[in-house]
Amino acid sequence: MQRVTLSQRDVLGEGGVWPMRVRLVLVDAAGAAEQIPMTLESISTELPRLNGRPVPRFAYANDGDYGYGLFLLDAASRAYLLREIGSVGDALWESVRAAEQAPSDYLVALIRELATERDEVTINTLLSRLQIVFRWYLSDTQQAAAAPNVEQCLEQMMAGAPAVGVRILAFRAYAAVAWSEEGRARLKRLLATQHAIAGVTLSSNDRFRIIRRLLVLGDADAQALLVRQADADASDEGRRGAYASRSAIADAQSKRDLLGAFLTDARLPERWIEDSLAPFNAVEHEQITVALLEQALRALPELKRTRKIFFVNDWLGAFVGGQRSVLALQIVQRVLNQDGLPDDLRRKLAEVADDLERTVRIRARYAMAR
Repeated sequence: MQRVTLSQRDVLGEGGVWPMRVRLVLVDAAGAAEQIPMTLESISTELPRLNGRPVPRFAYANDGDYGYGLFLLDAASRAYLLREIGSVGDALWESVRAAEQAPSDYLVALIRELATERDEVTINTLLSRLQIVFRWYLSDTQQAAAAPNVEQCLEQMMAGAPAVGVRILAFRAYAAVAWSEEGRARLKRLLATQHAIAGVTLSSNDRFRIIRRLLVLGDADAQALLVRQADADASDEGRRGAYASRSAIADAQSKRDLLGAFLTDARLPERWIEDSLAPFNAVEHEQITVALLEQALRALPELKRTRKIFFVNDWLGAFVGGQRSVLALQIVQRVLNQDGLPDDLRRKLAEVADDLERTVRIRARYAMAR
């Protein structure tokens, strides 16, 4: 390296410079890491101590996450981290979210890392990202290609993870992403207790979790299984679970009726609605729910007036979070631009719109044709 500098850019175009303390990390050809604390007080700061050194295999300007900003990786560093994901924390994930790294490649690295990771907090984070990548960022074609490896990874974790907590995390992830015919069959075997997870007894909530996934996927047995589980658990919690599960049925008229009930049925407990929002807005049903999105968003002022303080956040997170398309983004932007939307609701909607815009951008660049 002839001349090394660390630079920042004002992405908002406001002409400001953000002073910050960061820690640069470099990994050389032998795999040795060097950490260099430094202060960035101007647009560019030179690092003469690095001049003349060989180009590192990996460089990252925010090791330890001390800096405040968006720190992205260069192509060579991304390629290195795809092979060494366990050592990088959030760096590669931010590259995926910035549409600079293909989600399908990141998913391969995630699966490899989950096979050896033992820390439950790290596993929980990786499984959350796996679900986002698989369900939101991949096309149907990519999901079909990735599903066998994703399901096998989670099956192995359910069967062989040393900690019960990890086996539970793997089960819940499996119940969220099972996609193939064999995946659905395994869920049904778990439901029928023909297959067990060592040290884990499925609760009624877990059983409804399985049924919701089967309903989302349109499995032929799902509605009969729902009736059976609803009959088996007649408690208040069971009735709430059954109601929420019905919202996962992929039927346009059923969802229109449910949305009407959410908005007008004063007898419907708020908790029942909250539990229904995620299955109602399963991203796999986006072609149905996008037709209901504008109605749901235009109800925000009334929901703010009549519902509890955090209800609107849950409502927005579900209805906007269950979308991936340009059409959905256009609907959100149209509502954002309407006159009369209170400023606090506009800010909340703009916040969730950022995630939708990111998803649309990632899919536009990396999702293969359906």
